[in-house]
Amino acid sequence: MVMREKLQLPSMLGLVAFLGLVWVSASPAAEGKQRVPELPKSLESSVDQVLASKPGDVFVVLNNGLTVLVREQHSSEAVSSRVFVRAGSMLEGSHLQGGLSHYLEHVVAGGSTRSFTEKEGRERLRRIGGASNAYTSHDRTVFYIDTVSAHWQEALKLLLSYVSECQLASAEVEREKGVIQQEFKLGENNPRRQLWELYMQTAYQSHPVREAVIGVESVFVRQDRDALLQYYAERYQPQNIVLAVVGAIQPVDVIQFVADQTKGFLPTLAAPPFEANEAAQLSPRWRSKELPLARLTQAIMGFPSVSLTHKDMAALDVLSMILGDGQTSRLYRRLKDQEQKVLSVSSSNWTPSFVNGQFMIDMALPPKNWPGVLTSVQQEIDRFKTGPVTPKELEQAKKQVIAQHIFSKEKVASVAASLGNSFFDTGDPYYDDAYVAGVREVTAAKIQEVARRYLVMDRVNVAVIQPVSKAPESAAATAPAVAGGSGQTPTASFKIPQNGLQVSLKRDSSLPLVTIQLYGLGGLLLEDAERPGLAKFTASLVTAGTKKRTKLGIAQAIEGVGGSIHATAANSTYAVAVKVLKEDLDLALDILADVVQNAQFPQEEIEKRRKDFLLAIQ
Repeated sequence: MVMREKLQLPSMLGLVAFLGLVWVSASPAAEGKQRVPELPKSLESSVDQVLASKPGDVFVVLNNGLTVLVREQHSSEAVSSRVFVRAGSMLEGSHLQGGLSHYLEHVVAGGSTRSFTEKEGRERLRRIGGASNAYTSHDRTVFYIDTVSAHWQEALKLLLSYVSECQLASAEVEREKGVIQQEFKLGENNPRRQLWELYMQTAYQSHPVREAVIGVESVFVRQDRDALLQYYAERYQPQNIVLAVVGAIQPVDVIQFVADQTKGFLPTLAAPPFEANEAAQLSPRWRSKELPLARLTQAIMGFPSVSLTHKDMAALDVLSMILGDGQTSRLYRRLKDQEQKVLSVSSSNWTPSFVNGQFMIDMALPPKNWPGVLTSVQQEIDRFKTGPVTPKELEQAKKQVIAQHIFSKEKVASVAASLGNSFFDTGDPYYDDAYVAGVREVTAAKIQEVARRYLVMDRVNVAVIQPVSKAPESAAATAPAVAGGSGQTPTASFKIPQNGLQVSLKRDSSLPLVTIQLYGLGGLLLEDAERPGLAKFTASLVTAGTKKRTKLGIAQAIEGVGGSIHATAANSTYAVAVKVLKEDLDLALDILADVVQNAQFPQEEIEKRRKDFLLAIQ
C-alpha cells in the first residue's frame, strides 16, 4: 500500500537528528535514618516543634502553627516553593456549592496584598522568572513558584504575602468572578469534566466530595467579597498552612526567613470543625447524560475503595496497574488490541485521605460498543477473583510503582509536592517512601483477596457521557510536546562520525534513572500539503512494531522494567523519548535504536490507528 511506504521512518531520519541523554546514577536524596536536628539558638524563639527528619531535610512547626518542610537538594539551581492551605470545596460549610475555595484561589494568586499591588507583584514575579500557578481541590488550595536559587527569598515573599495579607481588592474580585463564569460555560461542553462530576455525584450520596470544586453556577454567582473575606479569615490561618521548599538552598536560612516574614501572621480565628461521612453502598448505581459536543461514549465504571492509609490500599493499587495501566495491562490487551472495542481504557485507584475512595475503570469507545463492552470488563475482573496473577505481572507492577516513585523525584517541583502532600494528608512527610515499601510486600494472594472484597458488581457505580444524534464538530486535542530538563552539571556534546548524529550528555547524580530523547527535523512544516497530519500519524506508529519486536513486545520490554516510551511530532520536529531506571539503560538504547531504524508500520496497526484518529477528529 502506498501509505505504508510513505510511513517508513528511516526516510525521516535522513534529516538532522539530535540525541539527548540525562544520566542519573546515585541514590535518591534524603536517604538515611530520621533524627531531630539541632537548630541554631537564633531560631529557638520562633520554632514550637522540630520534627524528625533525614539528612538534608529540616522540618519544623513555627510558634504560629505554620509548618515548614525544607529539603536541601543541589542537583540543579532550581528551587520550588509550595504553599498548601487547608481550604477546599468540601470545607466551605454554609457556602457549600458556592466554589469559595476556587474563587479565592483566583483572587489570591497574584492579587494585591498589604505589601504590593497586583501590578507590582506581577512585575516582581516577572523579574525572578520561572513558573508560578495555583490549584484547588476538595480539601486544599496550593500556590507555587518555581525559580532559581538566587531568587528563593523573593518567591517566598510573594507566596507568604498572598496567603497572609491578601487585600481581596474589589476590582480583582469582580474581574475573577467573570473569569470563573466563563469556566462554567467551558465546562458545560467538556465531556471529561462532565463525566468526572457525574461519577462523583453517582458514587457519593452525602459526603461533600460529591460537589464540584468550582461549585454550582447558580450558587457561585451569589458569592460576594464579604463571603470571600470571611472564608479567607477562617481558612487562611497559619495552623492551616504547610510550606514546602526544595532545591539549592540552606534549610536553616529558609526557616529563619519564613519565621521573620510571618512573625505578624498569628492565629486569630479557628475554622469550624469538619465532619462528614458516607454510608456504605449497598446496591448498584448508574447515571447517564447526553452532551452535544461528545463524539464518543466516555464512561467510568467504579467500586467503593479505601482511604489513603488503609492496609488494603497498596494491593488495590497493584491490582489497578495489572488490570489497566499501560499497553501490557489485561484490559488494554483485550478491549483495545484483541476485541477493538475501545479507543482507550485505563484503571486507577483513587484514595483520598478524607473519605473512602474509588477503584475506577475509564473508557472511551464508539457508542455502538456500549454497554456491551462491560461484559468483557466484568470477565477480566472475575479472572482476578478466580485465580492469582502471574509472578511476571506482579513483579512488573511493583517495578512500575518503584520506577514512578523514583521518576517523581527527578524535579524539585515534584519533590516539594510529594513532601507537602504527604504531610498534609498523613502528618508524615515521608509517606510516599513508606507507600513504596508497602507495595513491595503485596502478594498474589493479597491481590485476589482485595479483588473479591472490593470489586463487587452489587456495589458498582457507572457514569456515562453519550453523544447526541447530531453533535457539532470540534477540533482534536493537540498532543503535548516532549520537554527537556536542566541542571548544574555541564553538558558534553559530540557528533558520531559514521552517521552525523549529534549527541548531548548530562549527568545528574540525584536519582537512579535515565531519560533519553531523540529529536529530528520533521513534523507539520515538512508534510505534504495533500497529506495533513501525516507526521503525527507516523509518530504514533513508530512503536507499533519493528523487524524483531511486535508492538506488544516493545510494550512488555519497557513496561516490564517500569519505564516508558512515546513518540510525537510537533511543528518542525519529531521526537522519541524513553525513560528507565539506570540499570535498564542498555535495554532503552536498544529499543530506541530499533524503533527509529526498523519500524515496520504493520498494516493492521495502521488501520487500528486510523480508526482512532478518525474517531478523535470527527
